[in-house]
Amino acid sequence: PHAERSEQGAVVFDIGSFLGTYAMLAARRAGESGRVMAFEPSPGSFRALQHHLAMNGLHAPRAVARCAAVGARSEQRRLFTFDDEPYRNMIAPSDTDGTDVVNVVTVDEVAAEIGRPPDWIRMDVQGLEFDVLAGASGVLREARRRLRIVAEMHPDQWPDYGIKPPEVVDRLAAFGLCARPLEAGRDPFEQSGHAILEPLR
Repeated sequence: PHAERSEQGAVVFDIGSFLGTYAMLAARRAGESGRVMAFEPSPGSFRALQHHLAMNGLHAPRAVARCAAVGARSEQRRLFTFDDEPYRNMIAPSDTDGTDVVNVVTVDEVAAEIGRPPDWIRMDVQGLEFDVLAGASGVLREARRRLRIVAEMHPDQWPDYGIKPPEVVDRLAAFGLCARPLEAGRDPFEQSGHAILEPLR
């Protein structure tokens, strides 16, 4: 019960929301006074996300869906799609790949738009985890001690974006963060594993 009460009114950024499963769960926990910002760049998945939120009675300002990726800077990027596995759709590593052109926003600019930083960030961004963190530098400075981040990790994709897996601990430390596995005893950097990113002690 105490944990449930502590989530009331939380602001959650669900980055790489896909069909909205986590966004809907977050909205339920955050309650009527909470706010969920769900980001999904794939147009087909975004339409499904909107539909699922509406079916569950989740509307603005309590839940807002944006057809956008989240990254290091505000820009436009191409989307690389997998028709048979749309959950794997990803921002193309180079501008010569991909089809749809999508908008990219940053955590910092969205936090400024809504007037406060998130309490939670959940991300599944298919290798762009460090771009998301780079675009959240202001939020990390302001709210690091109370911000909670859960990230699905994709080390197999990191080299496509210039990230060498052996450098990851140092890269996180540069953001003032370290990683621990969501599930005890697991490697926080295993492919498709979930890590909690928390302040360095």
